[in-house]
Amino acid sequence: MAGSEFGWNDKDKIVAVERQIFNEWKSSHPNANGLYNKLFSHFEELVITFGRDRAQEAMQKM
Repeated sequence: MAGSEFGWNDKDKIVAVERQIFNEWKSSHPNANGLYNKLFSHFEELVITFGRDRAQEAMQKM
């Protein structure tokens, strides 16, 4: 998620962002509906599996 407004809450395992900012971002990412305050309980396991591999912007839209 691009933007300095987004962060990670390690204690609660959720993306930390104000609701209004998330809603603005979500308007161009309709598949992200339902992710606001969504618990990512297996985040640590995903980090082990995927490491720092992330989609590049050109590939994110595929």
